[in-house]
Amino acid sequence: MISNAYILLSGGIDSTAALDFFIRNNYATQCVFVNYKQLSSKNELHAVERIATHYKVPLKVIEIGNLPSSADGFILGRNLFLVSIALMSFPFKSGSLVMGIHSDTTYPDCTPGFVNKTQEMLNLYSKGAINFRNPFITWKKLDIWQYCIENKVPTGLTYSCELGKVQPCGICLSCKDIQKINAFEGK
Repeated sequence: MISNAYILLSGGIDSTAALDFFIRNNYATQCVFVNYKQLSSKNELHAVERIATHYKVPLKVIEIGNLPSSADGFILGRNLFLVSIALMSFPFKSGSLVMGIHSDTTYPDCTPGFVNKTQEMLNLYSKGAINFRNPFITWKKLDIWQYCIENKVPTGLTYSCELGKVQPCGICLSCKDIQKINAFEGK
């Protein structure tokens, strides 16, 4: 029996690695990108389209009106909002709804607690047919980077600046993660 995976693809390294992970594990995979007019939406969409083409997976783009943005990239409730949109557009009768969140961030919606509460919500709506999967929830950013290197994930196609600037901007948490990777790589 083939398992299904619906990947919330942001265009960044983490969600691209999650896509790669589920394809490598033989899931029937589709992706969704939510354009909520975030500061980085144009660059993220461009990256998402290239990534979906590279992996030859179906991509659904959902557009929502303007939501608030912030100077550091943090948007209260963002991941819960994205999960809700993905749930509303879930293309399978059952399967996994996937995010590439990881452990070494200060975002409150990138924690095992968030994952557990979100699974409870998905159980309520899907009667247990949809699993919230986060293969990197206990990993640090450098662990994901190592996965990308080992598996030849096309990180050159990704985009991660939450402020829509040339990355790494040095301000948002995603770009600070890129700076950690660059320091690790000796760049």
